[in-house]
Amino acid sequence: MNAPEPHDSLFSDACEQKRPEPMPPCLRGSLLGINYGMPARLMAAGQEREAALALRKETPFGGILAALGDPGAQATCPKGSAHPFISRMLKHLSEHYGDMLFQPLSLPFSGKRAVVIGSGPAGLQAAWTLREQGCAVVVLEAASSAGVTLLHAPVQESSSAPAAPSPAVPAEIVERTLAMLSRSGIEFRCASPVGQAELHKLRSSFDLVFCACGKGAVLPADAEGRVEGNLFAAGTCVKNQKGMGALQSMAAARKAALAAGSAIGENAAPSGRPKDSTPSLAKEALFPKDAPAQELRFREEAEFSLRREAQQCLSCLQTV
Repeated sequence: MNAPEPHDSLFSDACEQKRPEPMPPCLRGSLLGINYGMPARLMAAGQEREAALALRKETPFGGILAALGDPGAQATCPKGSAHPFISRMLKHLSEHYGDMLFQPLSLPFSGKRAVVIGSGPAGLQAAWTLREQGCAVVVLEAASSAGVTLLHAPVQESSSAPAAPSPAVPAEIVERTLAMLSRSGIEFRCASPVGQAELHKLRSSFDLVFCACGKGAVLPADAEGRVEGNLFAAGTCVKNQKGMGALQSMAAARKAALAAGSAIGENAAPSGRPKDSTPSLAKEALFPKDAPAQELRFREEAEFSLRREAQQCLSCLQTV
């Protein structure tokens, strides 16, 4: 008896049973694979503090995303640009619930050691993704302080493709993000430039070397980010990737760091996050008692407006 053709009814029924649950359109479009569904559901219920914690579980870069936005997620929203809820939610939570967005995590160590060269958007994302997978991570930055690339919009180089738009991130957001990463077990060493001689030593000393040093290098990484051996790269240091913006660099770094972690024997949890990485709940009132009355009123009005916008997302959230 011949095997059933793809259009056979029994075959179709089996496919329907195995088909995974649908996902919100914003998750499909997010370059960093962020599910905004749960934060939006909590916002719709008036639980803003819990919404901030739900966003923190998705990414440690909520504050940075508040500045950069997530245009891919927004573009896939069925309501289009007339419903810029994600952008407004990110900015509101960053401004009023930063203590939760910048919660450090207590993550286990696997015994593997990784070094990340560069502390720009790609470097920070790579460092975090590797740390989530259990690596002890050291970030080497040539400048005197980390994260300086995020403080400025990208500079256009005449010899490269047009740079993707990337707004500058406020210094306070960068500082709080770096402090959170440090408290989560990532070590930053500034004023530490890396040349070819140092690169060779690093590859011998660490299980994994991840280059995210910006446009100063041209590395021929493959689709998984591997250059050769235990050397991986992502972002604008990769050949033909000079026009990447900050968000695109972070997405490429996340993908390459997941592949790199697997290559050195660390299996990433589904979606690249460990199973037991829930941030501790912050004991903070929704509205600080010492805040001026006018500020509280504006904040209440903003949250009421966001709540109504979030409720418009409920049809998509049935898939979350």
